[in-house]
Amino acid sequence: GDFDNWIEPFWKAVFLRYPLPSNFGIDDSPRLSEPKYVVRFESETTNITDEEADTNFYRTLKAPLGAYGNDQVMLGEIKSNKRITAPDWEQDVRHIEIELPSEVDYAAGDIAV
Repeated sequence: GDFDNWIEPFWKAVFLRYPLPSNFGIDDSPRLSEPKYVVRFESETTNITDEEADTNFYRTLKAPLGAYGNDQVMLGEIKSNKRITAPDWEQDVRHIEIELPSEVDYAAGDIAV
């Protein structure tokens, strides 16, 4: 569309006005970004002890105001994990459904972090 016709001349004009250093190159080859988070799969009988939590990142993260459980980690079961972007797209965007314990109060629009 119009954006595609506009963007190439835009970058040419930017680099003419603000040239890159001679030893600098732009790598625009398509590839997946490095993951920001690691998901650890646990069995149904896994218990996270205070000692283990202290050595992991759980206690270093502060829950937002009003968050459930005052900084407590909640285990949930992954029910669905589907890629929603095309396989050849550079970003791997996913729709993930998590089954929460019955005591967790959840409403549409809540966000899991």
